[in-house]
Amino acid sequence: MLASTRGGELQFLEQATLKVGGARRGSFVQRGYMADSADPTGTPVQERIPFMQRLLDNPFLLLFIGVTVPTVLYMVWGIMELVQIPVAPH
Repeated sequence: MLASTRGGELQFLEQATLKVGGARRGSFVQRGYMADSADPTGTPVQERIPFMQRLLDNPFLLLFIGVTVPTVLYMVWGIMELVQIPVAPH
């Protein structure tokens, strides 16, 4: 845990140490950003977390998609089956 003070406010950032290519670098984890590389001065470069990673990291959204998609597909399939039934002659 790395603590820094800015404006009298104490902020905590998690620091994970990675060993990449034989060099140890610090990676600061913040919401919505990832930093697994550093610029020449040693300051971590903030990169945006990819959309699919953010999507797959959200279990409630995955649950919603897992229930909604099959429901909609089965409803469409059922409507298609009903439309294909021939009309009975009078």
